[in-house]
Amino acid sequence: MLIKRSQLHAIISASRSHLLTFGVRCGGAAASFIANAAVIRLLGTDEAGLFAIGYAMVSICSIICLAGFENLVLRSASVAHAQKDYALANSTFAAGSRSAIFLSAFLLAVLLTTADWIGQNVFKNALLAPTIRAMAPAIGFASLCILCSKSLQGLRYTNTSSAFPFLIQSALFIVLMALFPPSNSFHASQLFTVASALSLLVAFAIRSRVNVRGHSTINWRSLFHSSISLWIVSTCGIAIRSGPILVGGIFLASSEIAELAISQRLAAIAMIAMSATTQHAAPMFASAWKEKDFKTIQKVFLLSSLTAVALASPILVPCLLVPEFVLSAVSPELESAATLLRIAAVGYIIVVLTGPLMFLLSMCEQDAAMRNVTLISALSGLTLNAVLAWRFGAIGAACGMNLVIILNRLFIAWQVKAKLGFWPGLASATQPRISETP
Repeated sequence: MLIKRSQLHAIISASRSHLLTFGVRCGGAAASFIANAAVIRLLGTDEAGLFAIGYAMVSICSIICLAGFENLVLRSASVAHAQKDYALANSTFAAGSRSAIFLSAFLLAVLLTTADWIGQNVFKNALLAPTIRAMAPAIGFASLCILCSKSLQGLRYTNTSSAFPFLIQSALFIVLMALFPPSNSFHASQLFTVASALSLLVAFAIRSRVNVRGHSTINWRSLFHSSISLWIVSTCGIAIRSGPILVGGIFLASSEIAELAISQRLAAIAMIAMSATTQHAAPMFASAWKEKDFKTIQKVFLLSSLTAVALASPILVPCLLVPEFVLSAVSPELESAATLLRIAAVGYIIVVLTGPLMFLLSMCEQDAAMRNVTLISALSGLTLNAVLAWRFGAIGAACGMNLVIILNRLFIAWQVKAKLGFWPGLASATQPRISETP
């Protein structure tokens, strides 16, 4: 059915509530982009490509170290806020923190001892080893910072949680680069690690001031059983996003990696629209699922999707239509990456149009469905990226990522229809409201 006036009013009201969060997310995206642009301007595309590979490795490893607890922390905090019982939420946060510390220490030791082998045998570039060693400590800092952000989000400190990790971390990184201009990727990686550590200190300070008390005894076996599917989902999800950089690093020159990374980062700015809406929607999904209120779930999803489209359009349209102009504002060296930016924009347009699918399934506890979909998408994506990057270079890697995004979103949309009873994205505006549990 068509959107009624009352629904339009609800959309406008929801948009207003998202504006502050959107502003914080805009600041984070702008700071992250400025930091990456500064790296390219200060180091050149060759050294910036090495930094991009190191950053992609940190991104993947930090998600691995979370062991799926970021979704458990968000879910438990959302329910705790609704029920005003914070014991389980605090215990889950503490368990996730201990798990992240242990796993990040293990991965840090592995990367420090194998950095030379990875640089020489995997990426065929011995200069990458110092960058990996300098950036490896940031894995643990990033993991714990994400946990703090998810906990604050679930407790409805939405705007505060939006500042982590990107806004605070990137702003600190920019300040450090201004004070101590890096001369190569190794020095830039050291500054990034320091910025990550300082960001974590700020996040923990804010989380400790939140007045939620109480602890409960948790069953570690049951907790890890719940987190294993989410662990696979999170790891596969970051592999889909960072795969083109790491896989491309095996076949492409470091300058091409820099162009691929900056084009992906530019188009990904549109994800602040999705993030701004999911910051509010995710706790609502969890609360509505607890009450088995499927009508509210569908309504919140529709409003979030429409808001995301409205907020993302001013970002994605220029990337799609005038990529040369957008890239020239960053660096004249990057104008040749216009095709890469246009391809990346198409992929993120698909993401925005289909709505916050992963958050919907996660908050509605459809862990097995998410696990199966993302595992298939990640495995097929890594294969596609490897083959296309090998045959067609950076353009092949970018196209491979878009194909994976299309498959991933189609698979998840089918799961939402099967589990929750409606087609997600803007298509849900044309469907009747759900009257009973599917």
